[in-house]
Formats: sequence, structure tokens, C-alpha cells
Amino acid sequence: MREIEIKKGKVSVNSLLRFGFEKCNENYIYSCNIIDNQMRLTFLIAENGTLFSRLVDEFDEEYTLHLNEGASGEFVGRVKYEYESKLNEVLDGIIEYNCYKSKEANEIIEYIRLKYNSELEFLWNDDNAIARRTDNKKWYIVFMTIPKSKLGLKSNDRVEVINLRLTEKNVAGCVDNMHFFPAYHMNKRYWITVMLDSEIDTGEILKLVDESYNLVSNKRKS
Repeated sequence: MREIEIKKGKVSVNSLLRFGFEKCNENYIYSCNIIDNQMRLTFLIAENGTLFSRLVDEFDEEYTLHLNEGASGEFVGRVKYEYESKLNEVLDGIIEYNCYKSKEANEIIEYIRLKYNSELEFLWNDDNAIARRTDNKKWYIVFMTIPKSKLGLKSNDRVEVINLRLTEKNVAGCVDNMHFFPAYHMNKRYWITVMLDSEIDTGEILKLVDESYNLVSNKRKS
């Protein structure tokens, strides 16, 4: 089987079922025929979120020539085309690029997409995501959904937050332990956590996003 890396977006059970995947033990499986029903293509999502594909011929033998960049010929070319087309269809159907509900999170995501050409990357198969600069690949924002108790508040309600990189002076100036907190799970000297709870003007947050983006430039120490 071929492992297919999913760096951007998140696969959810709902998106799998909508597309036509069926649960098999702890995995989800989708199969279809290609090349005029001469071959059977199967996609499997493992419990840890890893995507695999397997292509077999009419004799139930695994076919791999389409994965060989050096392979050529009319038939192999057709297999490559139909395989890639189906793979792209599956990826488009099962990957969710935004799982956040707050107005602020969605405004920030749209902002960094338009201004910095950034897309969220779900690196840990959960609701946590990062965005990075396209030039040096450094993170400048982290999206998370965590219990408020992780921020030192007396509540286990879950809330959407972002982590941003600021100067040491601005970290000290921003932290109020109501909306701006010492960074959860990151260096508290240079990062802050912002709670997205509709009580902060999004424009104010976007200025901090810009600062974070600029601070992780190669031109500065990070």
C-alpha cells in the first residue's frame, strides 16, 4: 500500500462518511473501479488519520507502476491519470481546511490566507493547527481548542485560542489573564495565547498576527 501524506487540513469522520467511506474495525475504507473496471482502487484511513491507497489488477495482484516516475507507455500513463484524478477527488472530498467555529478564528484564517497565502496544517491529527511563512517555513500562529482551565481559569469549558510570537516587551504588556495569557504549551517569554471569545476586536488581534509573522522572519532571531 502507498502512504499518502496529508499536511494541510483535517480528515473528520463526517467527511469520510459523506464521501462514501465505510468503517471497518478502526479504519475507514473506500473502493472504486478504474481503467474500465480492469483495476480496483482502495483508499484506507487508519485510526491515526494516515491515508493509504492500494491498486490491484484484474488478477488481484497489486499494481505499482503508476507510482514509478520512470515508467512510461500509453497504459501506464492512463493508469497514472485516472489514479491521480481519483486521489484528488478523494482528498477534496474528505479534507476539511477549517474546523473552527468562532467568528474571530474564521476571520483570522481568511486574513492570513489572503495576506500571507497561508493554509492551516493539522500536524497532530486533532483540532490543533499551525500556519507558517511560505519562505522559511517557520510557524507564526498556532490554533488550538483547549479547556479554559489550561489558561488558569476556573472552567473546563473548551475555547478556541491562538498562540502568537511577540517581543518580550509586548508579551509583558499584553498579558492580562482575561483575554491574553502566558503562552499555553510554548515559550512564555516570547509567545502569548489569545482567547477567541468575541470580547476582543479582531482588528487588534490581526495587528498581533502581523507582528508574529514579521518576528519569525529570517531577518530576525526567533
